[in-house]
Parts: sequence; structure tokens; C-alpha cells
Amino acid sequence: MLIGAENVPAKAAAAILNHVETFANPTMRRVYGDWSNQALGNWFAMAGELGFVARQHSANIAGKNAADIGLAIDAMDLLHSGHFHGFVPVTSDSDFTALASRLREHGCDVIGVSESKSPPSLRAACNRFVLLETLPAIPVTIPCKTPPSSKDLSRDPVPLLRAAIGKGAQTQQWLSTGQLGQNLAKANLGFDTRTYGHAKLSTLIKSLPNFQTLRLGETLQVRCVG
Repeated sequence: MLIGAENVPAKAAAAILNHVETFANPTMRRVYGDWSNQALGNWFAMAGELGFVARQHSANIAGKNAADIGLAIDAMDLLHSGHFHGFVPVTSDSDFTALASRLREHGCDVIGVSESKSPPSLRAACNRFVLLETLPAIPVTIPCKTPPSSKDLSRDPVPLLRAAIGKGAQTQQWLSTGQLGQNLAKANLGFDTRTYGHAKLSTLIKSLPNFQTLRLGETLQVRCVG
């Protein structure tokens, strides 16, 4: 089961998994997203609750979903491993029509799960198609962070960022922004980049002289300076 977090609401995760398990055993469960994006915080928390592996894919260009590309690449790698004969892509993006067709051409069962806005071409490319709107709702409790204290919501984010970088920098000087976002989410500090006037963690870091960034391929690395 491969889920594009930006295209599917986190609250639907339990219902999707419950439905798929009625006719298959999804031995591999992955959810793809840029976990430095605070808007995906609920998905990151839900992934751990349901046994999904959260795969990090940083968005390097606005409007381009690197996570979708990562999902497609992983699907092809899994296909050619020869160990999997069924796939459950969960996304509403029409770009996955070609992927579904390729998987089916190789003899795999493809069970698509999507919202009603999904295009007819994607539905036709799957052996079976499930609309999210038809799944019975399953009450779930998304793990909540501890309510932030006034200290946590200080207008100075530097101490919080330094502490989060320190947790991942024991064996390496640089830390990816994806790992930094995960450290912040686990710290229960109620950290939200929008509190500091930035929609993304990467832009917040670049605005601060206390940190240095380095682009390595698709990954943005960060470290403390001074």
C-alpha cells in the first residue's frame, strides 16, 4: 500500500487500511510526503499509529510534488523485485494512471483508492477501484502534541531549532530538513513555522543567520553556525 499524503486526508487512513485488509494483506505500508511541511503533521503522527513507514521527499520547487515521484519510483522498484503481485496506490492524482497501467500490464492486481475527483482514466487503469467517500468512517484519535507553552511560542525559533538539530547531529555535522522536521514533531513543542511567518521549514531556516544550508541533490541539509 503506497499513499501520497498530500492527496489523501490523514483521517481516512484507518478506513482505507481496514477496507483493504478485508481482501488483502498489505505487507508493505508506505506513506510519502515532505515531513518538514507542518500541514502533514497529522499524517506523520497517524503513520506510526497504523504501522506505515513515512518516506521523506523534500519539495524543491513550488508546485512540484516530489513525494509523488518517489512513490512511483518505489512502486517500480518493488515491481521488479519480483516479491509483490498486488499494489494499492492511494492518490487522486491523474499522473498515476500510467503507473497503474504499467503495474497491471506486468500481471499485478492494482487496487486504486481515491476521492471522487479522481479522473476516469485512473479508475479504468485499475483492476478494482474504491472511492474514499464510500468507506465507512472509523473513529480515530490522531496523537496530539502537548499544548505549547508561552516559552515554546517565543518569537525566537533559534533555540528550538538548535535543540532539534542537536538530536540528529551526534554522528554527522549536517542534518536534512526532513529529519529536522521529524525531530521537531517528536519534541512535543507545538512548533509551527507559520508562527514565525513562514509556510515552510526550509524558508524559515534560510531566513536565520544562525544556520547554514547546503543543497545535496534533492535534499536540503542544515547545520548550526556561530
